[in-house]
Amino acid sequence: MGTFLSSIVRLLIRKPLLFVLLFLGSIGFLVNGILQLNINEDLYSIFPKGEEYQKVSQLIQENAINKQIVFSVKSSDDQGLLEENLAALEEEITSKFETEITDVKVYSSINEKNLLRYFQKSAILRFNEQDYASIDRQLNTDSIKLKINSAAQKLKGTNGFFLKHLYALDPLGLTFNKLESLKPEQGKGSYVVKDGLIYTKDEQKVIFFATVAIDSKDIAQLAKLNEKLNKFKEHINQKKHLDFDYFGTFQIAVENAKQVKADTYLTSILSLAAILLLLILYYRSVLAPFYFVLPAVFGVLCGMGMMGYLQPSISAISLATASVLLGIVLDYSFHFFTHYKHSGDLIKTIEEISAPMIVGSFTTVAALGALLFAESIILQNFGLIALFTLLGSVLFTLVFQPVLFTLTKVKLPQNIQNTKDKKTPKILLRIGFALIILVTFISFQSGLQLSFDADLNNLSYHTDEIKQKENFYTGINPSEEKKFYVIASAKTAEEAKAINNQIYDTLQNLKGQLAITELISTAPYLPTQEQISKAENTWNRFWSTRKNRVEQEIKTAASAYNFSENAFNPFYKWIDSAQFNPADGTELLEDLSLDKFAYQSDGKQTYITSIVINRSDLKVCKQHLRNIDNIYILDIAEVTEMMLNSVQKDFNFLLVFSALLVFITLLLLYGRIELAMFAFLPMVIGWVWILGITNFFDIKFNFVNIVITTFIFGLGDDFSIFSTDGLIQQYRTGSSAYKSYRSAILLSGITTILGTGVLIFAKHPAIHSIALISTVGISTILFIALFIQPSIFNLFVFRRLKKGRSVITFFTLIYSILLFTYFFVGSILLNVFLLFILYPLPIKKQPKRDFLNYLVSKLAKSTLYAGFHVKKRTYLENVDFSKPKLFIANHSSFLDILLVIMLYPKTVIMVKSWVYNSPVFGLFIRYAGYPFAKEGASQDLTHLKEMIANGYSIVIFPEGTRSKDGEMNRFHKGAFHIAHELELDIQPLLLIGVHLVNPKNDILINRGHLIVKALDVIPHDPAISYQETAKIAKKSMQAGMAIWKKELAKIDFWEPFIIKNYILKGPILEWYVRVKWMLEKKNFEYYDTLIDDRKIIYDFGCGYGYLSYYLHYRNKNRKIIGVDYDNDKIAVANHGVKFSDQLEFEANDIRQTELVACDVIFLNDVLHYLPEADQYSFLQRALDALDREGILFIRDGIKKEEDSSYKYTKITEFLSTKVFGFNKSEHPLEFISEEKMRHFAESNNLSLEILKHSKTTSNVLLILRKS
Repeated sequence: MGTFLSSIVRLLIRKPLLFVLLFLGSIGFLVNGILQLNINEDLYSIFPKGEEYQKVSQLIQENAINKQIVFSVKSSDDQGLLEENLAALEEEITSKFETEITDVKVYSSINEKNLLRYFQKSAILRFNEQDYASIDRQLNTDSIKLKINSAAQKLKGTNGFFLKHLYALDPLGLTFNKLESLKPEQGKGSYVVKDGLIYTKDEQKVIFFATVAIDSKDIAQLAKLNEKLNKFKEHINQKKHLDFDYFGTFQIAVENAKQVKADTYLTSILSLAAILLLLILYYRSVLAPFYFVLPAVFGVLCGMGMMGYLQPSISAISLATASVLLGIVLDYSFHFFTHYKHSGDLIKTIEEISAPMIVGSFTTVAALGALLFAESIILQNFGLIALFTLLGSVLFTLVFQPVLFTLTKVKLPQNIQNTKDKKTPKILLRIGFALIILVTFISFQSGLQLSFDADLNNLSYHTDEIKQKENFYTGINPSEEKKFYVIASAKTAEEAKAINNQIYDTLQNLKGQLAITELISTAPYLPTQEQISKAENTWNRFWSTRKNRVEQEIKTAASAYNFSENAFNPFYKWIDSAQFNPADGTELLEDLSLDKFAYQSDGKQTYITSIVINRSDLKVCKQHLRNIDNIYILDIAEVTEMMLNSVQKDFNFLLVFSALLVFITLLLLYGRIELAMFAFLPMVIGWVWILGITNFFDIKFNFVNIVITTFIFGLGDDFSIFSTDGLIQQYRTGSSAYKSYRSAILLSGITTILGTGVLIFAKHPAIHSIALISTVGISTILFIALFIQPSIFNLFVFRRLKKGRSVITFFTLIYSILLFTYFFVGSILLNVFLLFILYPLPIKKQPKRDFLNYLVSKLAKSTLYAGFHVKKRTYLENVDFSKPKLFIANHSSFLDILLVIMLYPKTVIMVKSWVYNSPVFGLFIRYAGYPFAKEGASQDLTHLKEMIANGYSIVIFPEGTRSKDGEMNRFHKGAFHIAHELELDIQPLLLIGVHLVNPKNDILINRGHLIVKALDVIPHDPAISYQETAKIAKKSMQAGMAIWKKELAKIDFWEPFIIKNYILKGPILEWYVRVKWMLEKKNFEYYDTLIDDRKIIYDFGCGYGYLSYYLHYRNKNRKIIGVDYDNDKIAVANHGVKFSDQLEFEANDIRQTELVACDVIFLNDVLHYLPEADQYSFLQRALDALDREGILFIRDGIKKEEDSSYKYTKITEFLSTKVFGFNKSEHPLEFISEEKMRHFAESNNLSLEILKHSKTTSNVLLILRKS
């Protein structure tokens, strides 16, 4: 990728006109997209657009309740003046706000006579059997007389004029008990109606209502309306002193949009100012920040421009929250600048940073791009903006910026000082690890659940003035009461009315049980036709047998109390035939201001019921209502909670999705699960810490700042990838590039904290809430990337290299843990078996000891053989276990003990105190009869004689301690003293490869070979002292080790350790070496056989050095000098595990290499890179350097013009040098000629052997020997 991009940069540098056209064309295209943007300032865009939101949104948009605006003026004792002012105000509002405000209504013009008559007639709709039974009891003669008398008395009172209409229709008061439940409510008594005007409860202000005619989503027009109303208010109050004021829910949306704009402007200015100041101070240059922000500017252009084409309608809050992207895009500039400063070469900089930057950008985009699947518009917008902003910034950083630097001749400031890399003190590292463990533990204890804030008031900006107005005009105590709506909607009006009446009846029945303080419904005025017909039939049927008698008795009683004969004619007509006209109720809705609670939309009729209830009864009330089919309960808090659950589900999915995507990407990028986990670990730890810290300090997530979690995840993987890449480069080549990576990460983290931290100054709660979450999150991932990652890498890689050990790999670590766990558990089980089964067994001790030793031997063997990644080989043909003897073995690993124990059950080892007293295996070791060496072996002779008498052989490691490098240390004499005293034969055992599989004090059991080779027995000879025997034994073992290691530890033995020099250094390198090794290892083994004991070897064209390492591992006394033209390959070769300083690598042109006297020279695929004259010139120099009987190996392609294998050779070399860049070349390739090589050999008196090295290419091996 780096090579491809650098070639594009070179092309654009060579063709500046093409660059200018592309650059300006891109900007023009993006600016055109920006011009098409339509910024949506709707506060509700923060909600997920699921089914629940769509339903709520539709209800809010379709009905006029949320569009209502309420006006108020000061009351006056002068009723005439008040009415005059109100009339003038109504007219002025209507005329000045003709297109913005409709339905201005000052007077509550209710015709009380018609309302009363409607209530009386509609009362029969609510009559049930009990009501009719009660009426029937009131129709006796005495009761009728009493009722007529009561009517006569009340009509004589002050309310007589009003009551005459009431008694004319119902002189017997049959409906009076129903009128109370049917009368319209006035909102808990917050408002009172007097003389046609609506007053506040204290009658200090008159209020009236109107409807806002502007779409609730058109924030710009609503803002203009609010400004216009404010000016109108000031004008009226200044002119007439009416204390005029107004309130509408649209004001909340307007204030929110206004504050979002102000906060966006403020925070952008503050963040840019802080970041620019940081850059100026750090680089000590005023111009440097300008170039830093160019990728960010282009990224923003790209993000907004592409939004203009793909999704022109964009949330304003999305734009505000998108400022958090500034940290990521500036991160790219930091990496570009720091690496450019480090390398001083623009092309090299592009090649170095392109891979981690593109992968980091991809994983960040993937994490943020997952937001496109969210239901919240703000999250979708943010995800899309982030996607194109980051892609645009990467494009600019890797392509446009280096070209601009070249064309404008930009130079980095020269006064920047490099601080020397200081080693972190061990005490700080220990404190750091302790802190990591502590914080992680606290995080788990605090809980790893997202804590959400479902209160919408905490996401909406309310000025003090708006809060006061809202409390004054709504009149609800939010701490004790709750207002919600019940929606009845159906395709036909009759169906909707039926549901609406069912809701009303349910709530009326609940009034006696629950604290329902307000019930506003259209149901009493909108009965269904079925209700009307049923009520009329029941009424008429009831009166069919009673009306004549009742009418006659009323007339008789009325005459006695001086009523006219026609006084109760309306009642007579009513009982004769009840005819209810539904239009009467519909006409009353507007008079009662209930018309807003009924509307038609999309072919559906909808009715709304408003309820205010005590919060303690809310749940029970809703449970009763939910028994009614086809209703919808509109409770914003409940809706929010439901949407919050949706967000949490979406978020969990998005988190898992993005995490898996990032991890898979890292796995593909690095090709090793270790590096993928290493790069992914900071994100996991960071997420754990963020959740733990936010829960610990009770920091809440909400619909808006949840976006920061994906941002932190994306930025975390960006930091992690760059940190990982820097550490890999340091491990791979010893490069100090990690310093520049670290500086870039630190500066990027600080700028990101500044970019998001300034949001703390935002007043809008939704934006303000981002600041704390982002600061905590980014600080966490910054700490992890800068301190935890390097510490872990140091523990698993660098510290081991310093000790000459291979790096820790994932599966090797898992195998090792499993094997040690297996042995640990097996030892515990042996102790349990010994204590509770074997020890109490009532038989002699010796059989029990024999059986226990058998189990110990099998445990050791099963432990070793469970490690299937380690090959085991034993050569014990000359061992007779039936005869007790003293086995001695070299000692370099804990596995030595298991190896010798597994050989034969009747074998015990002389153990040290830590083994003898071990709580894990000390118990069964002591019972098994293992001798204990404390001050020496002599004290155990009695016990040893007993063990030998019972057929046991003794194993002692005469070195006394484990060797670090596998070389035998000084032999202690104790073992040989025991053999001499006990007259035992001594049989040496060679343990080969054990120190490589499990080095001293190491937890790993590496892939490799465990070889046990028994040497010939050293028979007991009383004439030879034990001191002399010790010398004989050591010489025998040293000679045997040299012979058998050379014989047994060949190519397959060393393969795992050679390959490990190239793992964790990048997948391409690792697999390149693996493939080359598989193709060449037989050749390498053949080379080694031919070289034999020759000591000084040149490996020209050594590449990454795997042949040199093999020859070095086979015999560390060989002096091997690897030479290659490619500096990078030599840097990689130099950073492997060397057994001694006899292995050297140097980067040089072989033509300029000063050759010293040597025994062997390799020229592997080298000569064809040189001109022919240089080829033979170097060959002559090589021959001059070779000692007598020296060997020159030439592996190369042979020129055969008509041969297809030669054509294939040229193709493979073209791919290697020009396409994949595996090898470098300065000259046209010139392959050697077989005829000329034969001539060269003859002319220099060399023997020549030519071996075919490939079936498909013309590659051959030429072996030239000096005689």
